[in-house]
Amino acid sequence: MDYSESLVVGVILVVLVVGGFLTHVSVKAARRTEALTMWALGAGIALITVGTVITDLYILGRTEPIGCLELGVSCLTALGFVALAYSVYQD
Repeated sequence: MDYSESLVVGVILVVLVVGGFLTHVSVKAARRTEALTMWALGAGIALITVGTVITDLYILGRTEPIGCLELGVSCLTALGFVALAYSVYQD
């Protein structure tokens, strides 16, 4: 496993953990407020998380080398989730 594959595996873990956290917070807020928009937010974040993980697993499974663009997109998605989690979790 070279460094690019290790980086993609790390990104998958970050996306799963942070995306799961954001989905949990959104669903918790939806139950508390009974707001349909919060349910939609939770569903949207869950779908983005699952889609990103599936895409990254596909990238890992290919026989071709992982390109810089694929690494960049994966890292930017993970950083976006971290920024969202930071903004949601602030008091």
